[in-house]
Amino acid sequence: AAGGLGYLALQAGGQMPQAALVFAMAMGFSASVGFGVAADFARYFALGHSHLHATAAAGHAAIAPGAFAILTGVAYFAVNSFNTNYNAVDWSALWVGFASLVIGVAVAVCAVVGSIALSAQNEQNAVDENHRQRLFAKAWKPVRLAAPPATAAAVVAIAAVFGLIAVFEAGAPNMWSLSVFLFLVWIAAGVCFVSLRAAIFIVLLLSFAIFLTGYVYAIAGLPPIALSEKLLALAFCAIALGHLSVGWRDAADVWTRASDVAESALSDGAGRYLYAIAVGAASLLVAAAALSWPQGAASALYLVISAAFIAILAPPMMIALSARLGGAPHQLDADL
Repeated sequence: AAGGLGYLALQAGGQMPQAALVFAMAMGFSASVGFGVAADFARYFALGHSHLHATAAAGHAAIAPGAFAILTGVAYFAVNSFNTNYNAVDWSALWVGFASLVIGVAVAVCAVVGSIALSAQNEQNAVDENHRQRLFAKAWKPVRLAAPPATAAAVVAIAAVFGLIAVFEAGAPNMWSLSVFLFLVWIAAGVCFVSLRAAIFIVLLLSFAIFLTGYVYAIAGLPPIALSEKLLALAFCAIALGHLSVGWRDAADVWTRASDVAESALSDGAGRYLYAIAVGAASLLVAAAALSWPQGAASALYLVISAAFIAILAPPMMIALSARLGGAPHQLDADL
């Protein structure tokens, strides 16, 4: 993040809004990927892997989320610069954003992997992780009983109806730019996670979040948010959803029942999702305060509201899609 700001300072004296965007994305994306390394280490260590083998496996598992974070950042800078640079991509802004994200993610992964490899670990780590998983399974049991696949599908259908109502009531400003961004995120997710079902899961939830959050802004009388800040908040949501979708994709190889797939995926990814959203909002607020960027607070508010809708809809959508596509890997993923 500091390197990106320094480069911007050398180029035209540091454009503050652009510098704030680069800083927030580099900090938030890198922190979420680094946190994923620690979470993966705990999971592999609890499964019985040795200290160094679990560390190496966690570092390897971070490649896909890290690549997805970088490509999502590239998609953001491409779409945003196209809208702010008179319908032409600002290649210098795209390069600064890409370089900052690559360096930030690489440093985060290497630092966390190295620190875990050099730290003292004992069996208490595995005991704590297994205890956490048991607590999550106990908390998930009421949801399992209350939301069978048919009920989960009904919840998703109701959310779709509310989404259509939101479009008619609040409109869909900047829909062309948002559609291009979602399409680029869909491609990035499919390539990085090697899973079309994960890409569909991410884009569907982001679409619901766009329509429902726009409706909340309309009925609450909140001032409309600019496209740059809206895309930035959605980029953070996409990174957080990447952690959930990886767990969902991997769980489908093991479990068969839809509720078991969702339980395994959420047990692995719910904490990562919440951390990614929290660190994203914190990065936006810090960038707003440190770099005189008042729009950062508006972007953080949009992020929190969108993330809340995604958190509500993700479990029923997981169950509904798992039941529809089956517990085994879908043929689309096998073909990919």
